[in-house]
Amino acid sequence: MKRRGQRLVALGLRGLPVVAKGEQAVYGVNLAAVAQLAGIPYSPVPALAPDALLSRAQTILDTALELTLQLEPFLDATVPGRDRSIASLATHM
Repeated sequence: MKRRGQRLVALGLRGLPVVAKGEQAVYGVNLAAVAQLAGIPYSPVPALAPDALLSRAQTILDTALELTLQLEPFLDATVPGRDRSIASLATHM
């Protein structure tokens, strides 16, 4: 096991993401714990209703499709410094 993995196990953690400060660590998905560890105030935002989440996701996907279609002439091109085509990268939106 790599050194970082050993450190996480020693801190009692077995997954990622993790935020560590000295000998203290918390799971990074627990924003209240991260804020407490960092010593900053945190006020959780109420969760959105499922229909609101769906609406936002649909807006994001519609926009991604629209932007990808605008790039159609360039989809086979590669991004500088990356060995992947724009089409390949577009699948991550």
